[in-house]
Amino acid sequence: MEEPPRTDAPNPLPPPAIELERAIGYNCGYGNCCSSTSSADIFYALGGNVVRQTESEDGVEQQLIRGTEDRLTLLKLSDSGKILVTVQGGGVSPDAICWNVQTNKILFRLTEHESGIAAVDISSDEKLLLTVGNTEDRRIIITDTSTGQLVNQTVLPKTDDNPVVTSAVWGGQIEDLKRRKTDYYQFSVLSGQRAYRYKFNPKTVENITQERTSVGNVVRNWTSAVYSHPGDLLFLGSDSGDVAVVSVHDSVICSTEKLLKSSIRYLTLAPPEQKSAAENNEIMFQYARFGDHARRSSTIFVGGNCGTVLILRIQDHCNISFTVTTKFQLNAPVRSISNLPNGELLCGTNKGDICKATPSPESGTGRAAYNWSQVVSAPYGAVKCLAFQSPECSDKVISGSSDGVVRVWDLSTYRIICNGVQRQHKVNSPLCIAAVGNTDTCITGWADGGIRCFDTSDGELHWELPNSHQGACTHVVVAENLAFFVTSGEHGEIKIWNMRTHQMTTELKEHRGRITTLELFKDGVHLLSTGHDKSLMVWDLNTGERAVTNVLPMGQINSGFIVKNQSSVVTTGTDRKISLWDLRQHEPTHQVPLGTKFDDITTTTISPSHSGQFFATGGTNQVVTLWDQSTLRPLQSGVAHTASINQVLFSPDDRQLLSCSEDQSIVVWNFYT
Repeated sequence: MEEPPRTDAPNPLPPPAIELERAIGYNCGYGNCCSSTSSADIFYALGGNVVRQTESEDGVEQQLIRGTEDRLTLLKLSDSGKILVTVQGGGVSPDAICWNVQTNKILFRLTEHESGIAAVDISSDEKLLLTVGNTEDRRIIITDTSTGQLVNQTVLPKTDDNPVVTSAVWGGQIEDLKRRKTDYYQFSVLSGQRAYRYKFNPKTVENITQERTSVGNVVRNWTSAVYSHPGDLLFLGSDSGDVAVVSVHDSVICSTEKLLKSSIRYLTLAPPEQKSAAENNEIMFQYARFGDHARRSSTIFVGGNCGTVLILRIQDHCNISFTVTTKFQLNAPVRSISNLPNGELLCGTNKGDICKATPSPESGTGRAAYNWSQVVSAPYGAVKCLAFQSPECSDKVISGSSDGVVRVWDLSTYRIICNGVQRQHKVNSPLCIAAVGNTDTCITGWADGGIRCFDTSDGELHWELPNSHQGACTHVVVAENLAFFVTSGEHGEIKIWNMRTHQMTTELKEHRGRITTLELFKDGVHLLSTGHDKSLMVWDLNTGERAVTNVLPMGQINSGFIVKNQSSVVTTGTDRKISLWDLRQHEPTHQVPLGTKFDDITTTTISPSHSGQFFATGGTNQVVTLWDQSTLRPLQSGVAHTASINQVLFSPDDRQLLSCSEDQSIVVWNFYT
């Protein structure tokens, strides 16, 4: 008789895994963050993803909505928050995708535009989608949101200059003289100094009709537009800081007022005022254009290129007069404003910040003051490199990005602690970072060949060595005893520097191309370097001579690391393989292909866990892959980036894995073993 299975046998351990914890980043473009009054969720573009972020008592939760690999350029959420439209950049397929927000499923994909989409809007009744092509396309397409079918289309008038389309907005259904809704919808498209107004009837096959507007002597470059809730007024913002008001019924600009010294970048309306049932019952002639109950008012939010946000009040649409009820200042130019529940505002800037403005009554004034706080902090530019603040610190990380800023992040709050910048304001990018032990300083290498040391507590620039390399400084490593540091360049040179005097003591020049790996052995005497010249070298720093020279049979070496036993090295490169080297032999002892010969995969970065059991890779396929180091077997892949990955890095405690990318993002993965 068979023995019963043992019940006291230990459960098998779960395999190692990575799980998305947080995506840090934001596409800082026009309208690229949005929200609605129906939910506290916020939506913003990050690379080719939409981040849906929810705040609760348990913290902040993120969900990535991914429908494209191209960078998103436009984002639009319907008034009720039920429909989301995303627009991806020109690329191969400049499509608009319509999403069901509740299910995160694609409703339809609009592929009619050939070269790009410049503006998008959803009608207030959520029945129609408006898209306008870019300068080359210039097509206006109206789509049924329930079916994805084309309803109507036209083309913007041709002009000599064909200026950029800056805005397209719906105005709802046109009212007749008695303020009754007709079957005609209206919308407006801004392009340079022209504000085109159109109307059409979706129930018939008649063409879209352009409406003439008398502008008088008002000549402006229009940047943003919004209709009043009834659709009787069209508000226009200009690059000279003016707001103009167009009477839809009279087809004339009836008022213009200078509000800001800088360009107005965004206009939106406060939600319509809700009236009680008793108030509605009192309105006996709800379509009348006279009497107290016939008066219409609007509250407009204005975002400026100077970072100013104004709240304007128009008390009577028949007697236009602007009253600035509130004014507050953000720390960067405003690119989007949208409504949140409880009168809060969501504001996006062009420097990577998304802020929430919360109203609070000012004592004795009856006006609302707005207190703003950062909801999202993001790098402004492709993130080139990462390093933890010290070998023992796992909650603070340093990043370098193509906007020329070194940022220190607190991973417990995902907020920026400080910024470090170079003294000379020019286009330049940090390419590598190394923490200097536990001294709260870091050494960075830059694209201009300079070496700069920053304080990671306040961002102060301590010292710099300009033009230390003829080309870019590609890597920097610091000796464990802090006596010296080593840098490498794109022309194959390796330089050793005295930490105290900042003077170069030795130069090693054997590589014939860009250095792609630089790492010190534990003895502090030997140095590993790999390069685009296919070579792997180990240097004796006491003699300045090569101790080991190996050459990859085919392809460049893009990245590598020293195995914990100090006698082996793992590399990866354009040969699309993971190679294990025994430093006592001249050929790789083991190689694993990254995919089939048909897969377009080039690994750009590889990094080991501190336990020595695992390593991670990232590359042009935009995927972070976790590997078993002993078997060179892939364990799991993580998808979050939408551009080539520049670096992967394990935290000192091996509990998290970080990756950074050309899509201007840093992704934090939880690592479970």
